[in-house]
Amino acid sequence: MPELVHAHKLSVEGLAGDIVAERYSVPLILSIQGDSDLKIIGAKPSLRATYARIWKGADMAFAFAPWNGPRLDALLGARSGPTGLLPCPGPADERIAPKVAAEPVIRSAFHLGVAG
Repeated sequence: MPELVHAHKLSVEGLAGDIVAERYSVPLILSIQGDSDLKIIGAKPSLRATYARIWKGADMAFAFAPWNGPRLDALLGARSGPTGLLPCPGPADERIAPKVAAEPVIRSAFHLGVAG
């Protein structure tokens, strides 16, 4: 018996994850995968109501980029449950000691060209 279901991408596994979570009466957790979720959901208007129900009803949603949650809220309707950011380290990542900088430094693992 699962304790929860994690759908790795709302627009793909979210459809199956919703069914499994409902079947076993367990929480559904979503990951929002960058712009791919927005593109897939935008290209499938016949599933928009289903995606909206899953998005709004999931117990927790984790976005891999900070702009994805607000954009899905605009596309599908606002969630009432919590939405957080999920860091996604890659194989080349390593821990580095912090350094004091004279000027503010902004770094991102995301392509900021799609943020605005």
